[in-house]
Amino acid sequence: MLVLMVNIKVKPGRRDDFIAAIREDGEGTTTKEEGNLQFSAIQ
Repeated sequence: MLVLMVNIKVKPGRRDDFIAAIREDGEGTTTKEEGNLQFSAIQ
């Protein structure tokens, strides 16, 4: 099992853009990357 945890600082005023991008990335990761079982983003 591989677990990757990262901390990301989002520039002021860019929160909504970041959330939209990370949702899109998470969807692509779980549907297009074989063997990937989960993609989670928390704040």
